[in-house]
Amino acid sequence: MIRIFLNKSKPALAGFLIYLTVWQILSLFFAEYIVPSPVKVLRAVSSFENTGINILHTFLRITVSFAASFCSGITIAVIFHKFALRDYIRSSLTVLQIIPGTILALILFLIFGSGSAVPVLLIAAVIFPLFVNHTFNCLDLIPQERTEACKLFGGGKADLARYVWLPELIPMLKETGNTAISLGSKIVILGEFIGSDSGIGYALNNAKTFFKMDEVFGYLLIIILLNFFLQIAYSFFLKILFLLSKA
Repeated sequence: MIRIFLNKSKPALAGFLIYLTVWQILSLFFAEYIVPSPVKVLRAVSSFENTGINILHTFLRITVSFAASFCSGITIAVIFHKFALRDYIRSSLTVLQIIPGTILALILFLIFGSGSAVPVLLIAAVIFPLFVNHTFNCLDLIPQERTEACKLFGGGKADLARYVWLPELIPMLKETGNTAISLGSKIVILGEFIGSDSGIGYALNNAKTFFKMDEVFGYLLIIILLNFFLQIAYSFFLKILFLLSKA
């Protein structure tokens, strides 16, 4: 588990240091009220109002939407793949994917009003199609011989899923999941910015309104760190699935 953390953290920390370096360089060329330095922002973070509540709400929205999209996306893909109906759902998902995020957020805001519904549904609308389409592609690549061999040795549907499908799905889930977390971290900000009364996006909207650039950069820093934490947690989850498939 420690090795997973180290392997995951090295490139992420390197990217984070590059981000801080570029940020520091930009702060030298712009006025402090436009691009405050990282040091100034870090000192100001502790004075932000309701920081803990905003982070918690954003974290819960990302995790709930991600978990729902993960489970439902894979389940629906397996069912539609089994009955050769994938073209029907793919056409529906295409329509969903071409709607601009801002337009979709405004539609959801008009329907549900201010609250958690807008950011949660907006994240799901973006990452649910990822899990469905990538699961379809992965199932297509599973050799039919492995499926027949599992059945020949008396394996049931649970064995088929655990010993044939899961080992093939895990590499796909790694790439798709990390992409979904990154997208979800960005999309939740948009959803909270437009249609929520709490969360990091809501706090960013308030900071932007009053031109508090230290808060703007501070919350951007927080969402980057939150994304890093979520990807580490997801790596642990995939490791558990991998061990389960080999047990």
